[in-house]
Amino acid sequence: MRPYQPSPERPGILAPMDDESLFAHHARFKTDGEAPEGWYREGETFAEGAWVVDLDLFVEITQGAEAWESLRGETIELAVGENEYEIDLPQDVTFDECWTLTGCGLFEPAPGVTEEQLAEAEDFGEDSELGRFGDLHVIPMVGDAPPLEADEDDEDEPAPEADASH
Repeated sequence: MRPYQPSPERPGILAPMDDESLFAHHARFKTDGEAPEGWYREGETFAEGAWVVDLDLFVEITQGAEAWESLRGETIELAVGENEYEIDLPQDVTFDECWTLTGCGLFEPAPGVTEEQLAEAEDFGEDSELGRFGDLHVIPMVGDAPPLEADEDDEDEPAPEADASH
């Protein structure tokens, strides 16, 4: 599904989003959270149900309303491509807005930084001179999908893949 925006040339008609609009929506989203629903789907596809805009990673997870309610206060594991994340859901979490994990998106090394320098760095945060990180934005969707399960500290089971059912 391709996000559309109002066409300035033809009021009442929707037109496909261009790259300039994509980055304008991204800037507005990062500033005040306001952007059309699904705008990030115009970004580069990263994995099923996941898109990249700049270094930010947007992941849609579809669950039934009851399944989402059962996850309040739990930790869920999420696998997106080769990356795995643990997300602690507060008891008062809402499922009608995006959750942002700062610095958990993609990484871009600074110019001139070598693989050796990255490997030698024990731990570097989002303000590192070694490069910059994007954010991970999880978009909860209510719909039909197999339920996610809370993390039961079972190291042997793989994390569920992001599901882009819409």
